[in-house]
Amino acid sequence: MSGAKARRSTAPAPSLPPLPPSWQKIGALQQLLAKDLNVLAVDVDMVWLKDPFAALEPNLSDFLMTVDSASSADDSPAQKPCAGLIFARATEPTRALVKSWVGLGREGGQGGPSLMFPLAWASTQHSYPTQLLVSYLPTHQFPNGCAERRNSETVRWSAKSLPEEARKDWVMWHAACIKGLPQKLSSLKGLLTLVRSGIDTNTTLGY
Repeated sequence: MSGAKARRSTAPAPSLPPLPPSWQKIGALQQLLAKDLNVLAVDVDMVWLKDPFAALEPNLSDFLMTVDSASSADDSPAQKPCAGLIFARATEPTRALVKSWVGLGREGGQGGPSLMFPLAWASTQHSYPTQLLVSYLPTHQFPNGCAERRNSETVRWSAKSLPEEARKDWVMWHAACIKGLPQKLSSLKGLLTLVRSGIDTNTTLGY
């Protein structure tokens, strides 16, 4: 009997279903939060224009992320989130949120992490109705490219057409709504070059 108990105690735990490739960032986020680390996770199709922490740290929410729409006015689970930029603080409610999110990924994660996030948020709110604070980042500081151009065409940046908030407020620019690697790179390079040039009003860049 004791031998049987010993064999049961040393049996390996059942393995968890693997996360799909598009969910690997969320899995890594969970691991880092478990080590009590605050995490800033971003997609590679993004260019920084200012220090992000100056804009992120004053917001004391547990979890902040961008949206995949032209407006961030709707700060609720009904908004269309974008997991391209995530700032997560290592709090108990955040860990519960990300655990629920990763669980959805292991169940198949139909539609990807961004689409599944509102479900994870709504589920976690049952356990943390007042403690869990989630904020969507304002698009006038964290634009995602959806307002400028969508689908197959790149953005031809020029100082004359650059939105006023770009000069004052943009912390980054995410080519989320631009489809295709060459188009993304062209848009990112054009914007970065324009900003580095001091936004000369006679400059037009699109590559």
